[in-house]
Amino acid sequence: MARDLDLPVAVLAQRAETLALPPQDMVSARAFAPLERIIGHVVRLRRATGHALLPKGRAYHKELDAALRLWDFEYKLHPSMTDPDAAIIEIGAIHGQR
Repeated sequence: MARDLDLPVAVLAQRAETLALPPQDMVSARAFAPLERIIGHVVRLRRATGHALLPKGRAYHKELDAALRLWDFEYKLHPSMTDPDAAIIEIGAIHGQR
């Protein structure tokens, strides 16, 4: 898709904890960690005005509930095209930890 849209994309095979990058407009992670942990990385790696797209499996609602207990953030749910019980969670503004 990035090639079709002529977008600059970098795929890094590194641990998120070791990445030293300038803030990014978009962050994505698949099969990485529970959402409550991912959000901490998103805060560090993403611009405040950026977004994160996080594909999550069938237990996405449990992960979302757990994350919302720890973090104050805005999100949208998008249906998965590969599993009707899964979702892609789009994270917008992150206001901080609760």
